[in-house]
Amino acid sequence: MDTTIQIADGIHHGLAATPYHADEALGSTSIKRILESPMAYRWDADHPRTASRAMDVGSLIHAILLEPDTVGTAFVEFDDGQALAWPTGSFQEWYRGAFGFTGCEGMGIKEGTDGFKAHYASQPRTIVRASDMETARNAAAAVRSDPVAALLVSGDTEVSAVFTDDAGVRLKARCDALPTEGEIDAPRGPTALADVIVDLKTTGKRAHSDEYTRHAIRRMGYGTQLGHYRRVMREAGQAREHAVMVVVEQAPPHHVGIFYLDDETLELGEAQSRKGARDWATCTEAGQWPGYGEGIVSIGLDGDDLERGHEFAKREVLIDVSY
Repeated sequence: MDTTIQIADGIHHGLAATPYHADEALGSTSIKRILESPMAYRWDADHPRTASRAMDVGSLIHAILLEPDTVGTAFVEFDDGQALAWPTGSFQEWYRGAFGFTGCEGMGIKEGTDGFKAHYASQPRTIVRASDMETARNAAAAVRSDPVAALLVSGDTEVSAVFTDDAGVRLKARCDALPTEGEIDAPRGPTALADVIVDLKTTGKRAHSDEYTRHAIRRMGYGTQLGHYRRVMREAGQAREHAVMVVVEQAPPHHVGIFYLDDETLELGEAQSRKGARDWATCTEAGQWPGYGEGIVSIGLDGDDLERGHEFAKREVLIDVSY
């Protein structure tokens, strides 16, 4: 049976995450991987990744702040203070009660077995440790306690947008928040929140501008992501020209950083979104997903490194013979 989901073009409020992610339209993550290399994109598409503990905590913080009604249905916590570690008897007993799993063909619950993996993957709820639930709640409270951050994550949340470009490539975006009222004092002057796309991020590093240099923005693809969002939102029928990231640290005391992406970066991000879509169409038609394609590349040291290296090569080793 074909389980493919195809969401109609346009803006969608209240669309659950599951059908959004099941739609094979190109999101910003796919665009970034295609730009890295078509081969990288193809590998990810064929080998879905398992979420890490840090990713689960990030998803939980998002849910608490943006979709609080889904926390109870999307997550279930166990008390890691009672040695409920994989695959102890205590955890097995707890898991049976929470999910009704009694084993596969006589096997007990054991992480790593195909039976357990299949059963866990079928569950609508993600298991999180009680300590991680506390971390997520404290991080969410830190965002709410920052007046600007709290304003930014208000309004319409988890809004999905889909559109089909002139070449027939379907693209999608899921904006964390689209605030509707008020304004912020952005670097370029007062900006109406009704014209802002907000992306909520959690980090294991610092939510400080030192971590969000131009190198980090390029490496993490933030401009590509939010430029893609801006493009898809505009084409789907709801133009918003500004983009802001609200970043909260997962570790206490949960500092909150707010970062405004300048227009030049977003324009480049839109251009990269268009290129990613073109590359995907070209590779799909050809049935080929090439790698970096650099061929034989000449590499070497620059002038200063060469000079220091030659100077070092001339030195003799010093032996102390005074004793």
